[in-house]
Amino acid sequence: MAGLDKEDVRFQSRYSPFLCLDISREGLEALVSSEHVYGVEYDYPLTVSPELSYMTKVSRSKYIRDNYGLKGSGVGIGMIESTGLPDTTKSSYTEIYNKNFTRDTGVAVNYMPHAAIVASILVGKNNGCAPNAKLYVTYMSEGENNATHDAVFRRVEWLLGRTDPNVNIINMSAKITTSVLPTGVTFTEGSYDAASKWFDHIAMQHDVHFVKSSGSVDDPENDVKNVTSPGVAYNGITVGSYTTPDKDQSWETTNSVLSDFSCYLTAENTAFKPDLVAPGSVYGVSGLGSSSGTSNAAPMVAGIMAQLIGARPALATQQRALKAILLATAWNKLDSPGFNGVSGSSQIDNRQGAGKVDAKNARYTVNNTLYVQALLSSGSFPYTTTATFSASASSARVALVWLKRNKITGSHYPTTSGMPSITNPAISNLDLYVYAPNGTLVASSTTTRGNVEIVQFTPTVSGTYTIKVTRPSGTTDKDALALAWW
Repeated sequence: MAGLDKEDVRFQSRYSPFLCLDISREGLEALVSSEHVYGVEYDYPLTVSPELSYMTKVSRSKYIRDNYGLKGSGVGIGMIESTGLPDTTKSSYTEIYNKNFTRDTGVAVNYMPHAAIVASILVGKNNGCAPNAKLYVTYMSEGENNATHDAVFRRVEWLLGRTDPNVNIINMSAKITTSVLPTGVTFTEGSYDAASKWFDHIAMQHDVHFVKSSGSVDDPENDVKNVTSPGVAYNGITVGSYTTPDKDQSWETTNSVLSDFSCYLTAENTAFKPDLVAPGSVYGVSGLGSSSGTSNAAPMVAGIMAQLIGARPALATQQRALKAILLATAWNKLDSPGFNGVSGSSQIDNRQGAGKVDAKNARYTVNNTLYVQALLSSGSFPYTTTATFSASASSARVALVWLKRNKITGSHYPTTSGMPSITNPAISNLDLYVYAPNGTLVASSTTTRGNVEIVQFTPTVSGTYTIKVTRPSGTTDKDALALAWW
């Protein structure tokens, strides 16, 4: 081109009419005025970030996937989105391209990038947690924020009807809003609403693990950060998001902070939510672009659960055991905000739950069967079991989880007269105590809020410790509980 010297060319593409130039102001003005130049853009600093492998590295799901071959084989994962499905027709979506999805034929084909990113975290062939799992996908509404409870429940029950294999985990990186409610139904974000009660029933009576994003706010400075519906469900696992500023840090780094968009529960009369936190930022995933939100943190946890079920298939129907395992092994906490233990329980926090999900720790607890579960009548308390801890360990942790035993009679679906008839018994109050081999009490958790108790302590002697669960109060005839330790 006239006026352009060869030494001005820093790079020339072989595949398109594109040049990078070091050029004077006079030369630039000549280029801009040329009819042969389509456009000019000034150079700017460029940062290239790691892809999804960053998330799987800090959660250590990549470690157990690649070193132990835990890829979710034989596990069914249900994925419910807000407004669309993952698109596997685009070759640029290399993480999920050609993945064998089963799509819900009851909804229109509507592709959404959000759904593609969630799918890539769950089953991405290169960096996903569980690439060998079977994925079933559906969504709640035809447009943004107009899902009815009826549509949500029917889509979930479509997932529960899959049989090849059964759906063991449902990931919901979406929320129910106030748009259309049945007659007489009220809704308050951050409350134990009708949808949360329904999902508690689904988890308990239909043997499925329910994972929900805690919710992401658009304006962190001004928006109320209440957990979105149905993330208040006791029997589900609600996941918040953390951010690690330096993507080259290793998993054990303390330089990780609660994402400013991550929601948590402020109400005193509900369970502590989120239950734990996971990395929530995806950087340039194989054609899917970048994304940040608790929508990405939830499938990270759901994918790790699929890995653990692959290691121990019985966990597919053991909701309280798998939840206890994840909470007991999430000992690594966020650097900011500081971990603020709740009165009566040193290891539950109303912003980060139990701490950062850790797939490697969880796999160790599963592989060594460091957990028990029991269905106990009210007269069977106190319940005791034993665990071995070593004085060489820097710390030990025990988690107790029990289910809220909601049931539905009659129709599962809302009608014009209101929601399904859900029995909603008050949840029992259980307390957790740990005793050293000589009988000395070393840790206890006695909070009256929620259905989780967690203790952490430093073993001073090696040997067999006694774990005791008491029931100060409760109205149900039985309690389904689980204990896990690390």
